[in-house]
Amino acid sequence: GERVQQIVTDLENNIITGFVLVFLVLLLVMGISNALLVAVAIPLSFLVSMIILNVMGFTLNIVVLFSLILSLGLLVDNAIVIVENIYRHRQAGKSRIEAAKLGTKEIAIPVTTSTITTVAAFFPLIFMPGIAGEFIGFLPKTLIVTLSSSLFVALIINAVFCSTMMRVKVSKEVTSDFDELKLVDHSKILQIYQMLLRGVLRHRFVTIFVFIFLFVGTFYWYGTNTFPRKRIEFFPKNEPSEAIVNITAPMGTTLEISDGYVNSVEGYIDNDKDKLDAVVANVGQRRGSGASSSGSTTTYLSHVVLDFPRWQDWVEKPSEIIKNLRQKLVKMVGVQVKLAEAQSGPPTGKAFNLEVQGDDFSKMISAVEKIKKRIKDIPGLVDLTDDFDRSRPELKVIIDRDKASRLGFRARDIASTVRTAFNGKKVSVFRDGTEEYDIWVQLDQSFRKNQSDLASLFIFTPSGEPVRLSEIAKVDTGPSYGSIRHVDTERTISISGDAFRVPGPVLVMKAQRILKGIELPDGVQYKFTGENKGRQETQKFIGQALIIAICLILVVMIAQFNSIALPLIVLTSVFMSVMGVFLGLIVHDRPFGIIMTGVGTVALAGIVVNNVIVMLDFVVRLRKQGFARNEAMILASAVRFRPILLTAVTTVIGLAPLAIGMDIDFSRDSPIVFGAESGKFWKSMALAIMYGLSVATFLTLFMVPTLYSLIEDGRERINKLLSKYFSFQNINEIKTVSDVN
Repeated sequence: GERVQQIVTDLENNIITGFVLVFLVLLLVMGISNALLVAVAIPLSFLVSMIILNVMGFTLNIVVLFSLILSLGLLVDNAIVIVENIYRHRQAGKSRIEAAKLGTKEIAIPVTTSTITTVAAFFPLIFMPGIAGEFIGFLPKTLIVTLSSSLFVALIINAVFCSTMMRVKVSKEVTSDFDELKLVDHSKILQIYQMLLRGVLRHRFVTIFVFIFLFVGTFYWYGTNTFPRKRIEFFPKNEPSEAIVNITAPMGTTLEISDGYVNSVEGYIDNDKDKLDAVVANVGQRRGSGASSSGSTTTYLSHVVLDFPRWQDWVEKPSEIIKNLRQKLVKMVGVQVKLAEAQSGPPTGKAFNLEVQGDDFSKMISAVEKIKKRIKDIPGLVDLTDDFDRSRPELKVIIDRDKASRLGFRARDIASTVRTAFNGKKVSVFRDGTEEYDIWVQLDQSFRKNQSDLASLFIFTPSGEPVRLSEIAKVDTGPSYGSIRHVDTERTISISGDAFRVPGPVLVMKAQRILKGIELPDGVQYKFTGENKGRQETQKFIGQALIIAICLILVVMIAQFNSIALPLIVLTSVFMSVMGVFLGLIVHDRPFGIIMTGVGTVALAGIVVNNVIVMLDFVVRLRKQGFARNEAMILASAVRFRPILLTAVTTVIGLAPLAIGMDIDFSRDSPIVFGAESGKFWKSMALAIMYGLSVATFLTLFMVPTLYSLIEDGRERINKLLSKYFSFQNINEIKTVSDVN
């Protein structure tokens, strides 16, 4: 619809806005030449990705579009590292071809490894179960394709462009291939960073203590302040685009009476009509139920739809309008009224859903009423109802088949006559000019009021003789069930409700506390399902996905570094960067989103390792060339300082329009607006990555060198102890041989 198209348009604008912002950052830091060489990676990677995604059968849905926004900053990571390294070799006096070959060769393995680790982090998310997995599954697949495309573009296309187009002033200070410090831009910021890093390396234990203190303090603040108020959410709850009032009258209610109920609802809405785009009422049919073939079986069902305007045109927030209407609808009696909001994202079930199961309906109904009475006053729990169809007693026509057959009646003929008399039947169409009117045949209301009316109904034999129904059938009354629902072969009645301004998990926890120890009839039990069930499954999966992602990342890094110590440094950085996610939740006062924040955290694990891997690989290379430990660490940090900051800033800047809801569209009177609908749904994931990556950048620049220094110290001390031990053993062996001789 129009609303979905608007969200798609907003996301497309966010991609363009993000690209422009990323390019401006590159331009300010790298200059026009290098900025163009790096920025070209974005459209080229998108082009390659679109070809692959099209082959995979993907369309440009909102999840794919968000994935492209998320990839904006990530796509240039590899290009930045490649271009910066080639640029450094050009400064050293090498030719374009030689610099491109050597610069790409030096960095190819760490860049490939860092891309593989990022892909490894997203890979487990492909297997997310349930409806949430079907919805969010496009994200990891799209990102894996785009990141793989960016690696191809960086190693092949960017390198070719640099070999033909890169222009640089050769530094005359360089006297050797490893005079790296003279190739580093000695800006004021870099000088301050080197000064701070030297201080950090002099006070390593203090540095580690500070980071641990910040880590523990962040989680403590979140756990004692933000979490008790905000708790967790399954999917983000945005302002709805529409609301639906479903009206259920007793079965058999006529259209006229149902119309009266609808008029009452419309009366409650009258004062708010100027705040709505439209109000659509349908009498005799619930939304989505389809047309009735019998003409009257859904006369007791009706609905009223409230269509809210676009967010730019709100007079009052939709949630406030819904709140006021909900309070008015409580006044309606004799009818069941449910007020539902249109969901954003995939359907997740009711915020509160409890299933009562058993074999005896009377016991189950008793348990349902008892449970509802206990939980009905929980704050924030609204529209509490159950799905047991309390149909009115039904009239049963029990045909005496012997008598009926002797008179020439067939059972279906009797049933058809009774159905026509009481429910009516369309027999013809009356045409008046261009208008057509259906003609229905039905007994007058006065002749179908009770059981005796049905018994005295005349039915004609094939020969045309009238026979009363009571002569060939028995008319009886009895209870009826409109439907009997089974879950896992068990008879089930569901108790459900919506959450109003209270997270669903909070309602479930309160209900569990209230119902603890409740006595139910024998053979009857209950369990929480709905959104709660999906939330628990997804929460469990996210935890497993994070563990699998870390294991995959660890395997890749061990294969590259041929070491356990260096991958542990990287994983420590990943683990500590999670405090950035919770810092974002604290600053913006948001709940932890199982899907959005959880997926963002898993994604962060792959993104964070990129810079750490490239830095440590450069340190190892310098150590092999004879550089001392601290000298190699400071040199590597200085050389990688600008790429590290750039990759972090471009990713953050690329997500910023989505996180703040900024939308640029020059076709509007106000081209720049804030608070776009498209941003609200993805805000939690964007904030998780932005804050997590920002914290991870500081960890990479300060904590990683500190940990490396400590580990190298420990390794050197162990080697000294071992060398002393083996030297002592050798001396003793020599003495023993001497004594024997």
